[in-house]
Amino acid sequence: MYNRGAFWVGGILVLIGLIFLAGNLFNFNPWAVCWPVVLIVLGVWVLLRPRLASPGTNVDFHFLGEIKRYGAFTLAPEDLSTFIGDIDYDLSQATIQPGETRLQMTAFIGDVDMYIPPQIGCRVISNGFVSDVKLFGQRRSSFLTPVDIASPNYATAERKIFLELSCFVGDVTIKGG
Repeated sequence: MYNRGAFWVGGILVLIGLIFLAGNLFNFNPWAVCWPVVLIVLGVWVLLRPRLASPGTNVDFHFLGEIKRYGAFTLAPEDLSTFIGDIDYDLSQATIQPGETRLQMTAFIGDVDMYIPPQIGCRVISNGFVSDVKLFGQRRSSFLTPVDIASPNYATAERKIFLELSCFVGDVTIKGG
């Protein structure tokens, strides 16, 4: 399965590595090139991100701060982005449609906290430099490798949430029931 988050994180790391290698080979200061390139890439990403999302997906970007969803609402596919921030979801009163609902979250440093009713299946894939995922009491941590974890009822649940997190440093905590 193709993973866009891992592709982007890997591509950015390769680009930064090439810039520093060129700096060593050609005797110039890579920091003078690296920061402008990072800012240009970040700006292009912010501008193009809504067009890259699947049709019907809510796209929300916050540079700093919190993104919160709670109370009575209908959960729909979302693509959330923050540079440094927290994403908090309480789905105890939410209407979750049958089938799989995809939530994509992108951050440089991100903390995701979710409350999901126990009958809802959940799968989390977290890509990043450092990832820590806690899902209904299960815990997986990684360094430079993806975390892929699912609730025991994910395969059989009528309603499912698929969370894909791409970040440099990420912490995901999902509680239920």
